[in-house]
Amino acid sequence: MQAAVPELTDIAAMVESIELEPALARTVSGAFIPAVRGRLRVLRGDRETGVTDLRAAGEIFTALRFRNPIVEWWRSPLALA
Repeated sequence: MQAAVPELTDIAAMVESIELEPALARTVSGAFIPAVRGRLRVLRGDRETGVTDLRAAGEIFTALRFRNPIVEWWRSPLALA
């Protein structure tokens, strides 16, 4: 029996439902949530909100001096949006 493959809408709904404690939201791990949320919103046509999320992720990564473009991928999607 083959497992069901989640659709983009399923993944987007899951990411939209995630709420982090403020302290966790300001960590590198927490910054991945707005980065993913922003990319998904741009893909779904909500460019303005997606850009806001990507910028928020970038602010967290930058404040933490986390600048590894292989791991944190907010700059390219932001530039393309």
